[in-house]
Amino acid sequence: MGIGIDAVRIACDLHMRGVWSGYSSVLDMGAQELHVTPGALAACLRDAGIADLEPLPAQVPAESPERLWRPLGFTNCDQLDQLPGTDLRQDLNYPLTEGGMRYDLVTDFGNNEHVFNVGEAYRTMHRLTTPGGCLWIQQAWIGGNGLYAFTPDFFEAFAAANRYTFIASFLIVNNAHVSCVLPYDLDTLSLLARDGTEGVHHSHVLRRTSEADFTWPGEGSYNSGGFPYRICWISPPVPAGRMTLPLTSGDFADSVALLTIGAILRQVRIGLAEVMGRILNPAWWRRERPLARRRA
Repeated sequence: MGIGIDAVRIACDLHMRGVWSGYSSVLDMGAQELHVTPGALAACLRDAGIADLEPLPAQVPAESPERLWRPLGFTNCDQLDQLPGTDLRQDLNYPLTEGGMRYDLVTDFGNNEHVFNVGEAYRTMHRLTTPGGCLWIQQAWIGGNGLYAFTPDFFEAFAAANRYTFIASFLIVNNAHVSCVLPYDLDTLSLLARDGTEGVHHSHVLRRTSEADFTWPGEGSYNSGGFPYRICWISPPVPAGRMTLPLTSGDFADSVALLTIGAILRQVRIGLAEVMGRILNPAWWRRERPLARRRA
């Protein structure tokens, strides 16, 4: 459990893209540690355009995630765990007891898979995230050390049932002492599973768009209320962004209209690209044209 160099690079990239703009509070699920050397952290921050780092208080440990979050603009940095001395104490097997606390960003860097009642842990994350804020979930598909390994359907169902939008998705791949970050792709995920890769983690940043309380998801395209949804990929999917379109009785017409408009626009774009390609291609103008047949 901890924040490694790959997560640091992603956090800095999202900072440059303005995803954290206006955010000031972050809550890490679990007593997280920053597993990055000071030099590597400083290099990532410089690459993100943060060169003049304000000194942190001497009592902030070298492994504290505050050393990442504060330069990115988060002035309130808390952690939730059942261990003594944690900012918020909570046994994640049970419903949240702290009332009124909400954060702009709530993270799970390999914490919730250690909780037997894992669904309750994610309901707690939802309740601690302010509407308009983000969840960041980084969990193992291969090579984890918790009670659970997570399939792609878990994240899709969680987001769809609770009206989250995927801001960015990545695959973090670990082999021996080498790691890399890849765009999120199901075919790549399947290939890595067959290839004997030592470690593969999902890394998803999702934005909460609804004030509603947590809805328990169901497997497939239905939530616990029996309402269907459809995953709609946002192009280009690098990093992979997507949203869910509800197909409930009240929203069905709007959803179908959105899908229809999207299909029309895609066809118009393809048609324009084909026309422009022909116009700009000299070979098209020089091609031999068949002579018109004369009537007998």
